[in-house]
Amino acid sequence: DLTNEDGRAKFITLINDCSNCDLVSDWGVKVEAPLPPAWVTLKGFPVYLQDDQDVFDYATVLKQQVIAQANLDTTRSEILRLIEYLPSDDSSADLMRGYLRYLLGFSYELEGEGEKAVAVYLELIQTEPNSPWSWLAWTRLSTDS
Repeated sequence: DLTNEDGRAKFITLINDCSNCDLVSDWGVKVEAPLPPAWVTLKGFPVYLQDDQDVFDYATVLKQQVIAQANLDTTRSEILRLIEYLPSDDSSADLMRGYLRYLLGFSYELEGEGEKAVAVYLELIQTEPNSPWSWLAWTRLSTDS
């Protein structure tokens, strides 16, 4: 019952506890979680990834490498490769594509390559104007440092 505070609290708890699981309502009606798009499962990426690794796990690996400033040239190549892998005609990939472009710009920024970082951030803003990553790129461009 979402008309009272107790019902809303139970609903929020249910949603938080059941992300990516099948939900069964009080009436026994099963609601299946939607399947992720096919592009989420990676094929043909580096050996250190397990078979059927997903895009999100790989993006986390790349983020960690950027933050550690480890092999940035190789990491940037893999970021670009992953951007190319994402389908351009599937709007569900837009958020990940924006994140990866932001990560690419941030890698240049960390390395002190300001002009390259600005170019990547501007491309992100132009290609993904409604992405939260574009907004974050704007904040990086507006810093005084």
